[in-house]
Amino acid sequence: ITIPGCGPPSSPVNGSVGELTSSRVGAQVTYSCDTHLVLVGETVATCSLPSLMWLPSSDDVTCVQPSVVPAVTPIMPPMSQAET
Repeated sequence: ITIPGCGPPSSPVNGSVGELTSSRVGAQVTYSCDTHLVLVGETVATCSLPSLMWLPSSDDVTCVQPSVVPAVTPIMPPMSQAET
């Protein structure tokens, strides 16, 4: 009896796939990004039937620069010593 499995998973662009312990149906791998990048999408892929593909695929995962939060604009002016 041959147990179906997926081929080796692809890494996302600017990222990698965690250690692969099995490629059988139902096995899971974790996607991660290179240092200083943030992963957008699912972090875990599963070897799935009937396609015998890792889903979501690495094409569905993006590694991007983190957003920089713009300076916060206060709603009220600062309080004076007398108001505190």
